[in-house]
Amino acid sequence: MNIFAKTDAQDAEQLVKVRYIVAYLESDDIRAEVMTGAAWFAFIAGLICLMFNRFYHFIFSYSDDHEYIPESGRHTIFIFLLVFYLGIAIRMFIVSWKSSGRQSVRYRAVAYTSVAFGVFMFLQILTSFCPLYVIGLLIGTCVVHSYVEAGDEYLKENAKLLCDIFKHSPVFRVGGDEFVVFLRGDDYDRKQELMDKLRNQVLENKESGV
Repeated sequence: MNIFAKTDAQDAEQLVKVRYIVAYLESDDIRAEVMTGAAWFAFIAGLICLMFNRFYHFIFSYSDDHEYIPESGRHTIFIFLLVFYLGIAIRMFIVSWKSSGRQSVRYRAVAYTSVAFGVFMFLQILTSFCPLYVIGLLIGTCVVHSYVEAGDEYLKENAKLLCDIFKHSPVFRVGGDEFVVFLRGDDYDRKQELMDKLRNQVLENKESGV
């Protein structure tokens, strides 16, 4: 019974994880719907497979000595998850390459996290008795948090750049990586000069990879 509870928890965990990825990316397009739909399909299919496994042991079974025996269905499930996460990783790397700023950091975070999930999912297929799947989850969580910190640092650098250029005007963050500057005084009189300076600095940062 514990094995059923564990497998059921893994299915639920996949669903929660994908929903978190969608929320983290702040995405509501067709890609988000496909990812969420695939996670719901895997969750429901997993529940159905567990119920049928009670009568036909195609996911796991026990020997006469009460030894856990993984069956072909278990490997099929892990292979599906492996392909799913590697697919997400490839897609996120492509989108990250085409994006810029904080959103690019978010895509890279999901890509590297998915790679970690996929690698340890493959290793889990090879052995049933080591918690490699859980190790993958822990590493993936650490990767996301490291990129969250990188994203925060990116926002601080952007804010500092704006404050350094528009020295006499208030700068406000209005959401995500969007900022608003209320020009006044000398900054307003020199607005075109300062905007050109900002534009040139942004281009220089992109060329240098900053």
